[in-house]
Amino acid sequence: MIINHSSRHGHMGLTGDNGAWLKEVRIGDDMLTTEFRDGKFDAMICWWEFTEEFLAFEGPKLFYCCEPSFYFRGWRSSKSELRRRLHSLRADEFTWHFHENPQMRVEHETSAFSDKNLPLGDHAIQNAATVLGNLGRPIFRNKGRQKRLKFIIESGCHIYGPNKNWGSFQLDLFSKKGFPVGYQGECSHTQKISILSKYHACICFENSSEPEYFTEKFPDAVRAGCVPIYHPHPAVREKFLKGAIWVDPVDYGLDARATMEAALKLERKEVALQNFQWLRDNANLQQTIVEKIYEKLAGILRGKMSGAISLPESATRANLPDEYFEATHRQGAV
Repeated sequence: MIINHSSRHGHMGLTGDNGAWLKEVRIGDDMLTTEFRDGKFDAMICWWEFTEEFLAFEGPKLFYCCEPSFYFRGWRSSKSELRRRLHSLRADEFTWHFHENPQMRVEHETSAFSDKNLPLGDHAIQNAATVLGNLGRPIFRNKGRQKRLKFIIESGCHIYGPNKNWGSFQLDLFSKKGFPVGYQGECSHTQKISILSKYHACICFENSSEPEYFTEKFPDAVRAGCVPIYHPHPAVREKFLKGAIWVDPVDYGLDARATMEAALKLERKEVALQNFQWLRDNANLQQTIVEKIYEKLAGILRGKMSGAISLPESATRANLPDEYFEATHRQGAV
């Protein structure tokens, strides 16, 4: 089966040995390609952002929505258009990590583990860093993201992310616009691990707290050798985090300074070595690397083409809670 990867970026999120983005890759018996090939392909996958060619394609297709909260949270006009486009799909043309039909569930990808990414120097900046880009005006933020920003600012950590976003930052509607005190500058995808590796700890909260939603944020903190500061959803903790070490703000009454002090007291090397072992051994985590995600998407397409998967109703998403620090019981580092 030849699958067209419809992408605004012209690549599939995979790089070759030379570090260049791949435009074609074989997955089992299937070929995944960003080349349109004059329409000579059997199916289509669209990742993260809708494309016009994907919406117009009438054959077997899948929209892999790895960030559902982006589409379903917020009320600005652009979100209404995204929802309209999403609801134009059938339920079997839309896959995400907590789809109401288990056949359509595909985890958020978390990149891949590499022994090259193990910076374990004896010295690290005695602070935490965070890499964050999804801000927005205060009026558009949900409560969870507002709490995350408040925690980050109060922690005194170093902040990396898009200059444009942080330059017009406001913690609330009464704050003056401008860079927060801890802002350090831009951080590209390729720089992230290197920058984080200079720090003792990393604040790596998710964009939303919901079942099965586990992204690259925690694994990237581990890859950099940092002590993760993280608050997991109970389902995420149970599925992905057995054997890992982190510091949970809930254990410190959501006090940012107390959480930071607890993270800095831990031996960075000891935490890193155990978390590296977790990266290598965690079977559920290994299912979230990019190659495995594409294997699952191809498998769903085959199920659709064989008739084993057919969900004609419109794509929808359950109205899940979206609070970072919601917890019915105390959750801490294992």
